[in-house]
Amino acid sequence: MGNSFVNLGAIYSLKEALNNRGEVFHFGGISSYLFSINSRPENTLPVGDVIESDYVVIAGMAMSNENFKTQEVVLKKFEKKGAKVIIAGGGGAKYDNVEVKKVREWMRKIPIYGFISRDEYSYQKYEDLATHSYDGIDSALFISDFFHPPELRISNFIVMNFDHSPEPKIRTDARLIIRTHHSCVPTKLRSEYVKYPNTLISDLPSDYLTLYAHAKITYSDRIHACLPTLSYGNQAMFFGKNSPRLRIFRRIGATEIVERPIEIDMKQISEEKKTQVKFLRSILV
Repeated sequence: MGNSFVNLGAIYSLKEALNNRGEVFHFGGISSYLFSINSRPENTLPVGDVIESDYVVIAGMAMSNENFKTQEVVLKKFEKKGAKVIIAGGGGAKYDNVEVKKVREWMRKIPIYGFISRDEYSYQKYEDLATHSYDGIDSALFISDFFHPPELRISNFIVMNFDHSPEPKIRTDARLIIRTHHSCVPTKLRSEYVKYPNTLISDLPSDYLTLYAHAKITYSDRIHACLPTLSYGNQAMFFGKNSPRLRIFRRIGATEIVERPIEIDMKQISEEKKTQVKFLRSILV
């Protein structure tokens, strides 16, 4: 589900950058991924052959071997038709030297027109391999601009979102605890997913965003439950001190998020988003 927050945020930033000078259409990447891991990449629908576009934009965990390997067919189809590849808010999966070496090889094989990083590490490792590069932020931080939630009849609630690790015991003075799970279609619905009241599992990003936009605090082991919450001006705490993706938080001055619930400087983030859109606008010619 976090992928949808990233992609919708990227779509918003693109539309802002275009300022009615063009149109943005979106399609998913799960088809090419599934065909690739089942050794039939050639059988996925050739989106690049049926859509005319000037640019193809990917966002999120783009700087990984798996992403380039599973999306190669799609990207090559677009490239063949003359579309330029842009990575909007891209970062890695493992953030290690092996990954960097492989991604740099891919970026030499598949020309990248525009590269916006989501953390400084990714910018430093890959900025030289794109025609235009920018030291940016995660596209999910644009989600509060994209989606404006309805008002709720409930208040003073926290969100607990734990898909990767056991839910910690947290003392809270909130009147209500709501739980969410981003694995909306697990292979087998885990028993802990359904044992608590007021639990949300949905196939729509708006359901989750409505809660994160109103939550007093979100506690989670998922970065992309924390980032949307922060983008709405609320507090979040991330449980994953050893995650290499903490660089995403470091980029926005939120390193203490692993120690306690924090909120981000909304004025700073607003300026970051404006300059990122300005960069996009400058390369969309």
